[in-house]
Order: sequence, then structure tokens, then C-alpha cells
Amino acid sequence: MPAALGLMQWVLPKPMLGANLAPAYAKAEQLTDSVVGRDHDLLRAPGNRHALLPRMRQTVLTDPLPRLRRIAVPTLLLWGERDQMIPVTNADDSLRAMP
Repeated sequence: MPAALGLMQWVLPKPMLGANLAPAYAKAEQLTDSVVGRDHDLLRAPGNRHALLPRMRQTVLTDPLPRLRRIAVPTLLLWGERDQMIPVTNADDSLRAMP
């Protein structure tokens, strides 16, 4: 991934962007060429890559359970069963951790 992020400073092929966006869409037909084109244009806008790439490099994952255990108000969790990025089993883990 670090090499790909380095290349993104100069190039961002639409097919590569589309492949990275695809897991976020439960209905593949909603990820149209128009949507990919819009996101491609947004990422190429002045300053966006300069801000986005350092953010994408911040891949420090922390255990969310200690924070979830401190939630003291009614909370609604919404999760997509077909989410390919964050599995629905994470919702069950979160529910068990919350008081």
C-alpha cells in the first residue's frame, strides 16, 4: 500500500479508483462511470491529494472496545450486512462491549 500511495501523488487511473471504491457499494450498479468520474475529479482538485495522502498513511489501528465500554447513553448502531469493508460481525462485537 505505501508504494501505491506514493504513486497516487502523480497518477490516479480511474479503473484503480473504481476498484478501490467498489467494496463500499452493496449494489454494484450504483457505482457508475459517472460516480467514479466525479470522485476522480474531486481527488484531482487542487490540494485534495496533498491532504488525503497523509491521512491515508495514518493506519494506526486501535482497539475500540475500551471506548465502547465507556458509552453511557442510548446508542443506535447501524451496519450493512453486505458491507465488504467492515464486516457485520463488528456490530455484534460492539454491542457486546457496550454497557
